[in-house]
Amino acid sequence: MQCQTHEDRKTEVVCKECGKPICEECAVKLSDNPYCPLCVEKAKVTVTQAVDAMAGNVNWGRAALFGAIVAGIGAALWYAVGVWFNLQIGLVAIAIGWGVANAVILGSGGKRGIGLQILSLLLTAAGIFGGLIVSLHHDLLQEIAKGTLQYPADQAWLISVLALPFALKEMGIITWAIIGFGLYEGFVLPAMPKLKLDV
Repeated sequence: MQCQTHEDRKTEVVCKECGKPICEECAVKLSDNPYCPLCVEKAKVTVTQAVDAMAGNVNWGRAALFGAIVAGIGAALWYAVGVWFNLQIGLVAIAIGWGVANAVILGSGGKRGIGLQILSLLLTAAGIFGGLIVSLHHDLLQEIAKGTLQYPADQAWLISVLALPFALKEMGIITWAIIGFGLYEGFVLPAMPKLKLDV
């Protein structure tokens, strides 16, 4: 067989995609399989178009809804762990970030992009800090019931929100690092994939 590009060269190598003969100089090795330059270029165009399609026709409403549901579940989980086991487990933040990001991707129709990253980050933050506020609210109601704090119970939610900065100030660096990683996950998972098409 002669190479389809260099007709003066004999070869036993054929393109894995189209089956045309190619010499060693023309062959592009991908996963140890030879491909001709034309098939490689076609594959690049197909992949680029597929990636570009990830950013279009985003179902924003469903993405926000799915993400908000998971953020709410995450906040409830944080509250449950804090109240039932009297623990503040920062690892829940990582679960919230991972869950919200994947819910946003699923709800959007498998799309990616900076807009979805920002949405996922905001919902992750709402889930994490919402869980903290709910836990604070529970603790505050207990203190009011004991008579330790002299506040009207109907203002407990407002006081809980106002008390959040002070509660955050008391958290250790490890908890903050874990929360930061949860927020990071929520932001990076819906990012567009990085392509390296140079072969």
